[in-house]
Amino acid sequence: MAKTKFLFLLSILVLILLLPLSNVQAEEQTTDDQDTMAQELNLGVSKPGFLPSNPLYFIKDWWRGIKLGLTFNQEKKEELRLKQANEILLEIDTLFNQPVDQKTQEKVSQMLDKYQEQSAKFKTKAEELKSNEKIQKLIEQNAAWEIRRQYLLKKLENRSELKQEIKDKVRETVRSSLGDLASELSFLEDQEKIEATLNSAIDYVQTAQLIFSLDFLDQLRTELPAAAQGVVSNTRQRTVGTLRRRLVDLDKITRDNLLLEFNSLNPSEPIRSEVQATANQAENISNFILQTKKNNITVEKKTVDQAIEETMRLFDQSSNSNQQIQPVINPESESVDY
Repeated sequence: MAKTKFLFLLSILVLILLLPLSNVQAEEQTTDDQDTMAQELNLGVSKPGFLPSNPLYFIKDWWRGIKLGLTFNQEKKEELRLKQANEILLEIDTLFNQPVDQKTQEKVSQMLDKYQEQSAKFKTKAEELKSNEKIQKLIEQNAAWEIRRQYLLKKLENRSELKQEIKDKVRETVRSSLGDLASELSFLEDQEKIEATLNSAIDYVQTAQLIFSLDFLDQLRTELPAAAQGVVSNTRQRTVGTLRRRLVDLDKITRDNLLLEFNSLNPSEPIRSEVQATANQAENISNFILQTKKNNITVEKKTVDQAIEETMRLFDQSSNSNQQIQPVINPESESVDY
């Protein structure tokens, strides 16, 4: 018994001594691009340091378990659990910025299993503590994180170097993670709160993830009870409008690059067409705004927003007749007419 305790304490000591050194070494290996990726995804964790390709990665894995075990406040424990799951996915994404051998791909499969395990455990705890206000807030935060996680997983699934069995594992992870979120949203029990949660989640994602979120919302809707599917439809409609506004503010090259990135994720043809149509509308509005500036005509922001909304409405009405709607300036009132 004394020998077992001694070995355990020795393991902890070695862990404490080696972990800071390993983090320094990993820090030197991590690029600025990886740091930028971590910031843009905003998953509540910093850029990955120690990666699974490192022989000493198991130390980091142990440390995660120790931190979780020593966190006794239930709400903080579940928040840490989610952040550790986020960290795992970010590590996998970063890992594929360098050549990946077969052994590392097998580690990726193991990491996806750990991610699914953490996601499922959070769902179980969220159900047990669903009346806890802090847990409800955490469910709302998790909805925003899930969009970003699904985006990472979709990128991973479409990597050409990935073995088919690992791709199958990724698809399984996508389904289970999305199903977990659907269950967690249902714990909120208030349809207005579910809609507000989804709207808030959409508002704070990067534009590339916003485009992807159309597919995400379609998949989420099928996982939710019938009573909650309508609020997802409302959020989706709102998301299209948000996407159009963001695309209006971008130059053509940036818009085209975002579309190329989205199409590389192999979306369904209906969603691909919808996104392309939204981008075309945004380009028309953007050209219109540039023309007003060229002619020294001042257009209030409110007017531009109204122009975007009205253009979309008229586009829907005229889509069957293939009429082209062009916004113009009324020279007398300097407002937008059609």
